[in-house]
Parts: sequence; structure tokens; C-alpha cells
Amino acid sequence: MKFRSNPKSNNIFELTYHKYQKREKISYEEYVVLLTTNDEIWFSLNNKVYQVDHGAPGITSMFITEFDGSNKISERSEDFSSIIDMLHHFKIEGKTIKELWDDVAF
Repeated sequence: MKFRSNPKSNNIFELTYHKYQKREKISYEEYVVLLTTNDEIWFSLNNKVYQVDHGAPGITSMFITEFDGSNKISERSEDFSSIIDMLHHFKIEGKTIKELWDDVAF
């Protein structure tokens, strides 16, 4: 049996990735789909940039860089066992990414 990809789902992914590359707002669901590509997907919120990294096997990291204007003032990261673990347990001011999604920018 030969596996064939669904052209419609590939097209949706391509459209989402294109929107993200142009820094257009994407939905939370589209963000989750992009995380599965293992690219370094990022967003910003309240003078901080949040970037997901999949560099080490079995570890998904969230890098947080805080800015004052264009000056970087701090950097830190938090490690998780998976994308799902990160989406459920990473908090910004006590809220998940999903809860804050309407306020993020690219």
C-alpha cells in the first residue's frame, strides 16, 4: 500500500506557512500545526520574543528574550519533553499560550 498525502491538507499547511512568513496573524490551531515542522517558530508579546526550538533530541525548548526597545535585556529558556508538554505547561503570567493567543504578534 502506497501512502499518498492529502493535497488539500498540504495546501492548508502551505497557506499557513506563507501567512506566518509574511508575519500575518495565524490562528492558534495554525500555530500548533507549524510547531510540528520542527522549525524555530516564534511570536512576541509584551516586549518579549518567544521562540520554540527543537535542537536536542526529545527536548522542546521555549526561548524567551526580553527587549527594552531594540535593546536585548534578558534571555532564558524552559525545556519540555514534547510540543504537547510545552503547550500544556508553559505559562506566561500564569496563562497558557492558547489563553493569550489573541494578544500575540509576529
